[in-house]
Amino acid sequence: MSDSKPGPEVASVTSARISVVPGEFAKHALFKADGIEANVFKAKGRVSPLHAHTYTEMIYVVSGRFRDRGVEVPPGSFVVRRPGEMHEFVAEDEVTLLVVNVDQSKAA
Repeated sequence: MSDSKPGPEVASVTSARISVVPGEFAKHALFKADGIEANVFKAKGRVSPLHAHTYTEMIYVVSGRFRDRGVEVPPGSFVVRRPGEMHEFVAEDEVTLLVVNVDQSKAA
């Protein structure tokens, strides 16, 4: 019996070439459908004020480091922010992140 479903969508995080200027975010979309988004983000010298989202945000720190409310988040770390959780983003040097957002109200 053959499976008529398509195979997985595969995207390379390491091949995403993104340049970023100080004080800004830059992103490269990997996947977006049905309430799920995956992006590679780069930031440098960026301060994002305290805020929250209506969706779950999952972050893997590929390289560099950032701070969130005074907590240092080094390379190799995985961060989960639940809907409504207050957070900020401070990256003095360049940081590369894999960010996956899941909006349960829209996910199939």
